[in-house]
Amino acid sequence: MTGPDGQTLRRFVDSDRDGSVDQFSYFKNGLEVYRDQANKNLKIESSRWFNLGGTRWGLYSKLDGKIDFYLDAIVAGGPHAVNAAKRLVREVAGRPAGDVREKTVERIAGIRVSDEGQEGMRAFLERRKPKW
Repeated sequence: MTGPDGQTLRRFVDSDRDGSVDQFSYFKNGLEVYRDQANKNLKIESSRWFNLGGTRWGLYSKLDGKIDFYLDAIVAGGPHAVNAAKRLVREVAGRPAGDVREKTVERIAGIRVSDEGQEGMRAFLERRKPKW
């Protein structure tokens, strides 16, 4: 799904080629910021939040729509992005993914367009360490 300017807004994928959509991605400013991954029964089994501070995966072991635990991949991100990601995760923990999706997309997009986010992107593209 694209916006009026042709930029990707949503993407739905049959990642295992079994005829059913099992990956649902959301984009902001052309970058993927959130993804749900479903199992063979089309129940969401993991959610991923992407930002310049790293990635956070929420896993649904009971498949009841509530995150049971997280796998963290917040690494060498900017200090503001890392703190914002941690705050967001605390705010959404235990809440159904559908209730927090838009809030998550907005927050991550805000970090990406911040001065720190732009420095991180420039550093990545220029293959250098960011200046923070």
